[in-house]
Amino acid sequence: KDLPEQDMGKLREPDTQITLLEATKISGRKPNEELRNLLANLVDSRIKNDKTGKEELKNIVYNEAISTVNKITVDQLKIITLCYLARYTIYSGIVSWDTFNNYLNSHIKPFIHFKNTNAEFQHIEYAGCGSIGIGSWNLIDIYRRQYAFLFSSLIEKAKIEDLNLPEEIKNEILRLDTTEDKYLVKIKNEDELEKYLKDKNLEEAKINQFTSLYERNIKNNDEVKKKIKEETEIGKELLELWEKSNIPHLSLTSVGIAIAASYFEQTVGEKIDIDIWIN
Repeated sequence: KDLPEQDMGKLREPDTQITLLEATKISGRKPNEELRNLLANLVDSRIKNDKTGKEELKNIVYNEAISTVNKITVDQLKIITLCYLARYTIYSGIVSWDTFNNYLNSHIKPFIHFKNTNAEFQHIEYAGCGSIGIGSWNLIDIYRRQYAFLFSSLIEKAKIEDLNLPEEIKNEILRLDTTEDKYLVKIKNEDELEKYLKDKNLEEAKINQFTSLYERNIKNNDEVKKKIKEETEIGKELLELWEKSNIPHLSLTSVGIAIAASYFEQTVGEKIDIDIWIN
């Protein structure tokens, strides 16, 4: 009922009608209100994203996601959503330690309590939402890389001066801590720093020197782990979960990503654009 008028015409498409019929059948068999709401959310996304002939892959992914809801549990929804948030997304709203702590509480906490058994993860594979591999990915590495500024030490003034940076750059991204007479780099991570310096047409040698200096002043993994555990409300619980579950070995399929993004939106109330993963 909330669909814009321009999207209503898409309901006449045969593929859309089959999708709606499938969703209706699944909804009738699912007594769980959360799963019914997820179905509605996926159908809504399927219709709004329908550009027949132009984005066929996205249509197929949403169709499969709707069918897959019939095969998974709420615990499995939490697992794939937590995996998606940690491994596949970066949150632009993190600009300080307080906002990082708030992010963990508002975006991550709703998904960390689930039945942590091998059977749950095996069923995620069976349902086509993901796969469990031999290799693993490290949450500490991800946070250290994405939000490096939260774990950066001040840089000695002499080391910055040796770079002979233009005053414009120094004024825009450096702040002098007068207490310690050292510089703070006001850039979120190394990738953003490199992009910023390239946009300023700084010579390649200086870009490499600056990014290398920035990287060397980020705390090591043990220090990052200690800070997250001790200075956030759910950090200890989150990192212990990583050590005791198969999440570090989990990779998501496009269907898993579509379902996770939709369940996140339904739970937290914020929307994630999944075009980067499904295009």
